[in-house]
Amino acid sequence: MSYSIVTRYQVADPSALIEKAPAIREKAIAAGAEGAALIQPIAAGPHVDVMLALTVWNSVDAGIEGLGKLYADPDIEVLRDGNPTLDRSISKLMASYGDIDGQYIGTTRFTASEMSERGVAIAWEKGKAQGITAIRASHCIAGGDNVGSYRAMFFTNSLDAWAQTIAELYADDEYLSETAKTNFKVVFRGIARRF
Repeated sequence: MSYSIVTRYQVADPSALIEKAPAIREKAIAAGAEGAALIQPIAAGPHVDVMLALTVWNSVDAGIEGLGKLYADPDIEVLRDGNPTLDRSISKLMASYGDIDGQYIGTTRFTASEMSERGVAIAWEKGKAQGITAIRASHCIAGGDNVGSYRAMFFTNSLDAWAQTIAELYADDEYLSETAKTNFKVVFRGIARRF
């Protein structure tokens, strides 16, 4: 089982963080993360002008311990200085399709009585045909207002591919049936760049 930890930072000038993204990712992996990315929201309502550091761990304990090691690194301390932490959340990975690639992420946060595995599979079938390289669906288990909600992240090199996938899902009877069964309700949708 994998868990993601997302830390949101207020950032006045993201260029230094973006430039150091590969080094930050390497340090996170050296601290035990399975993966890491720096995410810059592009169209995300109140979340523009922030940066998100997303790390993936094999357990919550490993994540907390690994972040402690990462934050003790002098190079990371310098980058965090002047970029205050806004919040942190932890999510449990529920479904995974494809290999993460692409410079963009289309995100849908939703509430539901449960996550529909078939719904995510349909999203992957539609998305893969449009150029979506991966989908990760997770359940927020700790960290503020999003606890209890679900997040679907669509990785791609084309935001048109993401937009077309969303349009096709809303025209697919089986997908709409799945969303009706689980009381699926979108509460946020946004796009971001991945570094």
